[in-house]
Amino acid sequence: MLLEYGFHILNLYAVTVWALHDQQAKLNCLQACGFREIGRRRELIRSGNRRVDTVYLDMLADDFARPVRSYTIRLDQS
Repeated sequence: MLLEYGFHILNLYAVTVWALHDQQAKLNCLQACGFREIGRRRELIRSGNRRVDTVYLDMLADDFARPVRSYTIRLDQS
């Protein structure tokens, strides 16, 4: 729903996320959603006694496959 909001309501063209290299479940989930790896920053984050790469992924609006829904935005007046 966040991607649908970003692409269809905010008219974003790209959404970028990042994860640590050792967060394999998160990386698998993001890739299953359609994100693609665009780069890494080597040893950016310290985790305990070691340094971990940061993996950057993005999705373009053209890659987003969910259908467009019609939205109604209602502002409550107080």
